[in-house]
Amino acid sequence: DYHTVENALFAFIGIGNESILPELIETLNINGSPPMAKAYLNCGYPDLEKAGREWAEKYGHRIEKSSAECSVEWGSL
Repeated sequence: DYHTVENALFAFIGIGNESILPELIETLNINGSPPMAKAYLNCGYPDLEKAGREWAEKYGHRIEKSSAECSVEWGSL
């Protein structure tokens, strides 16, 4: 279920455990979506910001970095 995966990814971003970074990036690359890429871009963690930007460019989506549109911040839980 897409929403279950998306919610789990947002929870992992909120927890802010660096050991999960490779899996977060892999999940974006395999099952990504514009909202997911936007969350990565705006979460405040450089590696995820880069992954979100690269995913958007690869798939032709235009997403902007904006603190007002932050779904979850790295380590905020």
